[in-house]
Amino acid sequence: MDINNKIDIINDPHMEQVKERIKKHEGKKNQVYKDTEGYLTVGIGYKLPKNSELKENDYVDDAFVEEKFKETFLTAAQGAKRLLNGATVKPEAFGVLTEMVFQMGEQGMSKFPTMLKHLRAGDTTKAANEMLKGSKEGTPSKWSLQTPNRAMALYNIMVNLKGDNNGMME
Repeated sequence: MDINNKIDIINDPHMEQVKERIKKHEGKKNQVYKDTEGYLTVGIGYKLPKNSELKENDYVDDAFVEEKFKETFLTAAQGAKRLLNGATVKPEAFGVLTEMVFQMGEQGMSKFPTMLKHLRAGDTTKAANEMLKGSKEGTPSKWSLQTPNRAMALYNIMVNLKGDNNGMME
């Protein structure tokens, strides 16, 4: 707990389940590869910086993979918290948002303004529906098309929270 006596959502016990779910969805590769967007990636969805000494097909050890996963996960959770802009949500909803930020980045998640608005308001059903919508009426989001199984898994978690504001945390 912080000094204001609020629960620290980033360190909520539920976040351990989120880490495991991300590992399952991302998979683990010790060999550097290009992801679907053409970025050099390694480990558990770790996008290499442009100035990285690692090149495609290089190998990294498990310690490197875990270190980068911890860093990337924390960055995603902090980004999710910023996107909530002080709003309180259930740990499960925060976990979904964190996973989406892990996958797309904080900037990528900013392309879901209506989803974020509904999430901040505590309406997880509407937020879940917005996760799958594209920017044009009647179109699916690029995210849901590129990773449909992951999108549906996260949608199901969010929609099953039923927008209930009870038990919300920050």
